Amino acid sequence: MKYARTCIAAVLGAGALVEFVCWGGTGIGATLLFLILLAAYYIACGFPAANLRHSLEHGALAILTAALALCYTLFANESLRIINFLVLFFLMGLLFLHGTVGRKFAWDNPRFQIELCLGFFARPFVRITQPWKEMKELRSNRKKAGSDTEGSAAKKKILFQILAAVLAAVPLLFILISLLASSDPVFRNVFAPFNEWLASLRISEVVGKIILFLFFLPFVASTIWSYRDLAVISDQAGVPVSVKPRLIPAPSAITVLAMVNAVYLLYAGVQFAYLFGALGGNLPDGLTPAQYARSGFFELAFISCINAAMLLVSIRLTRREGKPGMAIRCLATCLLALSTVQLVSAMTRMNLYVQTFGFTQLRYFVSAFMILIAVYFVFLLLREFISAFPLFRCMVFAGAAALVILNFTVPDARIAQYNIDHYQSGQLAELDVDYLYSLSADAKYILIQKEDELTTDNTLMKSTYQRLKSNPEYYDTDYRLYNWKMYNVSQEKLRQYLLDNG
Repeated sequence: MKYARTCIAAVLGAGALVEFVCWGGTGIGATLLFLILLAAYYIACGFPAANLRHSLEHGALAILTAALALCYTLFANESLRIINFLVLFFLMGLLFLHGTVGRKFAWDNPRFQIELCLGFFARPFVRITQPWKEMKELRSNRKKAGSDTEGSAAKKKILFQILAAVLAAVPLLFILISLLASSDPVFRNVFAPFNEWLASLRISEVVGKIILFLFFLPFVASTIWSYRDLAVISDQAGVPVSVKPRLIPAPSAITVLAMVNAVYLLYAGVQFAYLFGALGGNLPDGLTPAQYARSGFFELAFISCINAAMLLVSIRLTRREGKPGMAIRCLATCLLALSTVQLVSAMTRMNLYVQTFGFTQLRYFVSAFMILIAVYFVFLLLREFISAFPLFRCMVFAGAAALVILNFTVPDARIAQYNIDHYQSGQLAELDVDYLYSLSADAKYILIQKEDELTTDNTLMKSTYQRLKSNPEYYDTDYRLYNWKMYNVSQEKLRQYLLDNG
């Protein structure tokens, strides 16, 4: 039974890769791809039986993965689709590993992280011959146990007879259904979707899918088998001796942290009015709000990321014992405080820039990322004083949850709504309609709803409706039928609005 479940999982995985990767599917097709891969894993390996905390962690990872996969069906933001795809593969690798060796190794264990990073490249090959070996062993064991009795032979004979009958009945049913459909239009409508799908099939496409399926199957089977056997192998191997990472000497760590803090203190002291001039409307040197907002934001955002990395290294690779350890902790806390100052400055600049020029995708995404960095700073502060705080685990969950929340805020719709509202209120000097039109269906839906108001203000020089009408994606029924894997709720909502108001 275990072998059969693993075979079914391998077939499902290979079929999903062929159908939804090689033959497209950026809408509901991508959602089905990841959900089928999840189902294949659980069919082969089952839900991990462990303590309550491990089960809750695994369930939370599975929910975040499924929610992120669902975003392909719900939303149409192309930039987020790319980010989601990369994060989903990381989350699925983490989920699969968590369900096998996660009970034994902590997330920050070097072996766990090595398995996570190298598993994507090694697993398609490490068990590539295992299915055939296991099949031979099963057949050999059955012969030795004398399982091939008259009873089992009779069952096989019945199964063969049923299979032969099904194969013989398929063409007969096809003929009968065709005749019945010709005789009754209502009955014909019942099978209309099936007939349309059958008519759209291409022999070359079917053959290509079969060839690719047979090509992918051994590698997918190897991956499935490797995850299924990983927990057993790790249990048999016993608990390995943990390898401590090489620590940074205390004098080196103190020197680097002290120098960085000195530079940050000097910068904060000399440029304090410049850093927070926008809060009081006091901008030095005659700078306009646009010049102030544009100057230094991305540099400060990048510095915040560097600071987070330095703090993480100082926590993981330095000792906190004795006077040197106390000095490192004080310097790290000071660095965290100065980093927070820079982060607040960067977010203040972005807020002023958005008020002056409106939102773009880049500004929206970077603003969301800075909020995540702020959350990471809180985690780093907790880990600085609570050694048992699960830093890596919390950072992974927070990052995945932040990406899910970012998707569900529907960024393109928020960008369009914000820019249009602030233009109509006079806070924005001009509205870049062409940029809003270049965004996804979420922005187009907002734009076309506001078209009458904006045209009255002589803002829209080109009709959004006419541009959308020339796109077959929103009107051509054959296009929608052939590209069913591209189905997306946001695009369907826009399409339905255009059809109802066209």
